[in-house]
Amino acid sequence: MIAQDIEPDAFIDMTHSTIVGHRQPYSALEAVQRAGAGKYVLVTGAAKNIGQAIALSWAKAEAAGIVICSRNAEDLESVVTETKRLNPSGQVFAM
Repeated sequence: MIAQDIEPDAFIDMTHSTIVGHRQPYSALEAVQRAGAGKYVLVTGAAKNIGQAIALSWAKAEAAGIVICSRNAEDLESVVTETKRLNPSGQVFAM
């Protein structure tokens, strides 16, 4: 087998149990992501990695209010700035 014949998503990570890897939101998820208007959410561990990605996803979904928290409040400053940039009309509270 030649390297060009290998499916690029087949070896994303050896721990995956599926061959298909999604790099972009798929249609069923996009509808849910747009359904944030009027909702208030709490995101823990929002300073880094998946917590940060979740907080920013809620900002893109136009959540009315997002509370983000982390063990170190100083780490949240950049997340607050980005969240407000993505959703200027939403409220952001960091603790």
